[in-house]
Amino acid sequence: ARLHGEQDIYTITVKLGKLLRSSIDNHESQCTLEESMALIDSYLTIQRLRFGSKLKVQTYLDPGCASVKTPKLIIQPLVENAIIHGLEPKVEGGTIAIEATKKDKKAMITITDSGVGIDMEKLYSPSKPSGHIGIRNIERRIEHYFNGKSTMKFERMSDDGGTQVTLLLPIHVRGD
Repeated sequence: ARLHGEQDIYTITVKLGKLLRSSIDNHESQCTLEESMALIDSYLTIQRLRFGSKLKVQTYLDPGCASVKTPKLIIQPLVENAIIHGLEPKVEGGTIAIEATKKDKKAMITITDSGVGIDMEKLYSPSKPSGHIGIRNIERRIEHYFNGKSTMKFERMSDDGGTQVTLLLPIHVRGD
């Protein structure tokens, strides 16, 4: 692709390679927030090429929590959900913002989109226990990893749409 001047195909191939390597690397079950944000950047690069100017992206990583360790692949699936379920259904596209900041003794990670908005009733519906498998998996993994001291909250931003997911994760080594 690079030899033939196909820059977009080359970029997608490189970024997809990074995503795949990260997901199949079984040597470590955890990563830093800095590594998570780099993985998200690879994913969003592909999505920006796909959506073009219809996808606006904002990211911020507070240097004070860049080295915080988390289980692998807890943020990227939430970003993917925001794009697939929130922004993709909107013809005009929208914005996604991913922010990781330090708040007291916790890392606060927010994923905010201007999409169609989450259906809170469906999210917490007991009649569909098999629904939202990815979200339930993330909840279980952070619950286990952080010994019950983490939270994940979903919020619909307005009647017109938009969703915000907030993760509050303790800043400490597991077992402290």
